Amino acid sequence: MWAFLIEKSLESHPLELHRDTVKKLLTNLIINTDTIDPDENAKKIAEILADQVFLGTKEATKLVGKIIDGTIIQIIDEHVHLDDSHPDREEATDMCFTQEIDTLIDNILQGLEKEGKIIFKGGPIILEHDKPLKNVIKLVNLFRGFSGKLCWWDKYFQEKGFWYLSELDEKKIKDVIICVGPDYANDDKFKEFYRLTKDQFEMNGINFNFRVLADKKMLKKVHARIIIDEKNAYATPSTRTIAEQFDYVHLLEEKETCAAKGMFNKIWDCAVDISKFWEDIQKAQARG
Repeated sequence: MWAFLIEKSLESHPLELHRDTVKKLLTNLIINTDTIDPDENAKKIAEILADQVFLGTKEATKLVGKIIDGTIIQIIDEHVHLDDSHPDREEATDMCFTQEIDTLIDNILQGLEKEGKIIFKGGPIILEHDKPLKNVIKLVNLFRGFSGKLCWWDKYFQEKGFWYLSELDEKKIKDVIICVGPDYANDDKFKEFYRLTKDQFEMNGINFNFRVLADKKMLKKVHARIIIDEKNAYATPSTRTIAEQFDYVHLLEEKETCAAKGMFNKIWDCAVDISKFWEDIQKAQARG
């Protein structure tokens, strides 16, 4: 999720999040998983933490793996059968991801706090998977409130992102600066929405700059999605899943906002204009 933030800006400034939000997110993940393999679940949970809690994926995997192992040992120690025997490791592992989910998640959250990686506080915009229309309304209201210069980084930006850009208040917005990953940027539908958006902004006197980050090294380092305007910065879901599953939009604190701006600038500097991105693809295809 954010290498720059982890290694530099957030070392002494833990991110503040709402405990219940992260707990629901992890509970939903574990309940819907098909495996009770500790290593596989550690990776899945780590990906959530890397994207939503701003830990590095390797760091999160190591931390979660350690907590899962500790929880299994805790279950073995604390559970006693009628014959006074304790669960073996296999049984305790199964319990860890079924009837003892709450224990596991509480241990994960306590582990995050103990490691100084996160302080739980405040409340984000909650997006609920069973209320897609309500989610859209929340997001539309968010976009209508943006002002000044809007910067948006989304590794998996899709055409839905343009829908939300169309909700910006053109009287309050001066610049729109978008940076995306390469996965969908060459799709025909994406190109159509890009051109329509560009035309609309230009007709209303809004500066519109759009770049694609195709650098593979950099792409591996940045997983988070951020939106920044003149007042605030937000950690957001990807437009790939926005409004369709349980997630949240989190308002960053002042120190994290400064770090997010620095991260966006570094990504932007490594990206290329979308026109050049398309030209490079055409040249590569022509070479065969």
